[in-house]
Amino acid sequence: MAEADAADINKIDPWLASQKFFHGFLSREDLPCLLQNHGDFLVRCNEADKTQPREIIVSVLCDPDGRCKTADQSGKLRATRNFVVQTAMSNKTRKYFFDSREKFESIEDLLTHHSETPLVVNQTEVLFKRAIRLGKWEFTPQQSHPSLSCYYKQPSNAGLWDSTRTSTAKETSLHEYYRAKTKFRLTN
Repeated sequence: MAEADAADINKIDPWLASQKFFHGFLSREDLPCLLQNHGDFLVRCNEADKTQPREIIVSVLCDPDGRCKTADQSGKLRATRNFVVQTAMSNKTRKYFFDSREKFESIEDLLTHHSETPLVVNQTEVLFKRAIRLGKWEFTPQQSHPSLSCYYKQPSNAGLWDSTRTSTAKETSLHEYYRAKTKFRLTN
């Protein structure tokens, strides 16, 4: 792969980088404290090393029966599905998709589609229902580093990460976004 191609792959779409539900680099272990209900989702980057291209991942809680409300962290982690946003060039235009049968012009179009049309995971339909914004313990990607990675804020009580990580995630129904002028806008 040419160096220019590799650099292009690692660029984050400016629209995505500006969204409150884009978490930058976020580990899987942090997902259970953010994703609480069936259909809750967020967008993050993988933690690839410099030799691997950066991947955009949509993590969504797949829990139609509501069993995760009483589950521990590992139970919620097992119910979380991670979809890698695939890309392909078509007529010199980058397309985004999870399934190569349906390709989209932008990540926004991909997310919008799957907020209306479910993905099927192990015979369970999953819609992207609620976009989860950054936790209080996260910096926005733009605040933390120009390469769009997220770093943790230093907690006020040094060493008490667990209490910091259990901050309440604010969310808004994704279907409410379509009534607004700008799609995927989160409100407080």
